[in-house]
Amino acid sequence: MEPPYLEFNSAESLELWKMRENKTMSVAHDGLIVALVVQLWVFHFAHLRQLPVLIPYMPTENPRLRDTAYEIALVALATNSSFHKDLSSAVKSWPPVCYSALPVISANEPQLILRP
Repeated sequence: MEPPYLEFNSAESLELWKMRENKTMSVAHDGLIVALVVQLWVFHFAHLRQLPVLIPYMPTENPRLRDTAYEIALVALATNSSFHKDLSSAVKSWPPVCYSALPVISANEPQLILRP
């Protein structure tokens, strides 16, 4: 059985797409609910260590997620040198009000101190 996929249609709606049936079903219309659902996916992808795949699709406004979601994403990129280009891109494109740099710096501090 093929799993359904969540898809953004706008800042205010989230749809469930069933690929096999090629049908969609609206699952959220309120921006707050959409943000909560997306945050759950961010934490799920982080748990699976697949967050870099999701980061390009994270909304930064309407809805804006909690700062923790963006910080977790940045830490995931910062702690793996193969994603440093993506880190640079995210930092440049995300509004500074979305996250605090301190958690990202703190997560990378041990690596910075150990480097000669």
